[in-house]
This record gives sequence, C-alpha cells and structure tokens, in this order.
Amino acid sequence: MANLIHTSKLCRAFNGQPEVRALDLEVPEGAVYAFLGPNGAGKSTSIRLILGLIRPDSGTINVFGLPLATERLAVLRRVGSLVEMPSLYPHLTATENLAIPARLLQRRGTDISRVLETVGLSGVGRKLVGNFSLGMKQRLGLAQALLGQPELLVLDEPTNGLDPAGIHEVRQLLKSMPSEHGVTVFPSSHLLSEVEQLATHVGILSQGAMVFQGPVSDLAARRQSRLRVIVDRSANAAVHLNARGWSTDRQGDALIASATAPAAAINRSLVEAGFDVHQLVHEEDSLEQMFLGMT
Repeated sequence: MANLIHTSKLCRAFNGQPEVRALDLEVPEGAVYAFLGPNGAGKSTSIRLILGLIRPDSGTINVFGLPLATERLAVLRRVGSLVEMPSLYPHLTATENLAIPARLLQRRGTDISRVLETVGLSGVGRKLVGNFSLGMKQRLGLAQALLGQPELLVLDEPTNGLDPAGIHEVRQLLKSMPSEHGVTVFPSSHLLSEVEQLATHVGILSQGAMVFQGPVSDLAARRQSRLRVIVDRSANAAVHLNARGWSTDRQGDALIASATAPAAAINRSLVEAGFDVHQLVHEEDSLEQMFLGMT
C-alpha cells in the first residue's frame, strides 16, 4: 500500500522550543489514520507543516509522491482540509456559504448539492448557518473541504467541542470516506476513543516525537494482559500458589498472575486449601493505560 503522506526527519521549533522532532510520518492510501497525542504534543504544528501553512526547519514532506517544497500548488489541489473551526458566515445559508469556495474552485451547483448530501445536510441547504448546531457547522465545514473532490482529507481535531451525538455523526462520516468516496482521511485527535471506533492506522505523538505508528491491530497486540485474583488472606494465598509453581505478585488485596496461568486450576487449589475466592478475572491494559505509558 503506497503512502499518501511521507515525512522524513521533519523538525520545527518556535522561539527555540522544538515543536516537532525528527518526525517520520507514513500515512497509507485508503486509510483513516488517527494522529493522536495529548494537547501540546505537536499535532497542529505537524498538520500546518503538511498543508504548507508553515515551513519546516529541516526534513522533507512528500504528499502523493510529490515534494511539498516545490510542488505545493499541485499537492494542495488534491487535498481538502479543516483546521480548527470552519470559517462560516452565520447570516448566509449553507448553500450560500458553499457557493463562495465553489466559485473559487470553479465548481457547479451540483457539486454543492453533492457535498451537502455526503455530509447529511441536504435538507437544510436553505437554512441560515447562524441557527446551526455545532455538529451541523462542523459537517458544513467538512462539506466545504470536500468541494474540490479531494483524494486526501486533513482534519485538525474534527470532533473538538462536539456533544456525543455530534461526535458520532462526524465519526461515521469520516469512517465511510475511504470505501464510499475513495478519500484517505488524516484526523488529529486527543480522544483515545477515536482509535478503535474510527481508525485503521494510528500514529501517537509525544513532545513532538513519534512513539508509535502502524495499524490499529498492531497497537492492540501490545496490550499487556494478566489474571487478577481477589482472595481473602492474600499474603497466605500468594505463598500457597507460589509453592505450587504459580508465580503471583500482590497488588493491594489482589494477586496478579500471568494471563496464561490456568484460572480454573488456581481457583480450585485455593478453594480446596480453604481460601475464599471473591473474584477471578482476566484483565488487559486499556488504550488509555497504553497511551499514558507511551506519552
């Protein structure tokens, strides 16, 4: 699978403070690539570099196999973007708002109808944007980004500030882009929930440097799992299990064993030895725990 975005050793600093550090980014064609990191990690700076809004101090950026440094206009003709909140005129209707960029892009009225339908706003094209909810405004911003029929959609925190219903609407729309419209999607986010519910690939940024990059399945494979046993007299229970070859560690009132330890045999051994087993469960690290560990 070819990479639509490829950066090599990309660096950018502001006032002597590094914002992006030797970033090697690889966004495959046809992916929904979630660009994750806590606030201040350098996501927005990276996106501005990729869109040519600011220049790097060093390193290279290639989009569609073209060097951004010399082919910026050719690249950006094929890119749709939404950085922060969309710029909209509240005293105009949705259709009128889209008519302005459509004229600049030399698009027709049918293109406006197409993108309004794509984002689920075809029924409100004649309504004033000032009366729109935040989620509707965000979808209208996405419609504006889709006007030029881009091959790549770059979005900076597209669900920021939305209520749960708005997040769901935008997420479902972005998830359908590659299969239904042939658009590769590159959204940044600080929300871990975006990974499993939206993305096919993920890059995790911490203090301007990439700490993980790859398919979501590779991230899931890194999860640590364990067997947690809640039992009375946990210190004595630990001695009992260790003597029988099952290595455990105490964690408060719980005993932690390897995920491969035989749960049924451990339970039976403890009960037969007179211990009361209150809970025995397999656990694995949450994405939040992994994220915090990486960043």
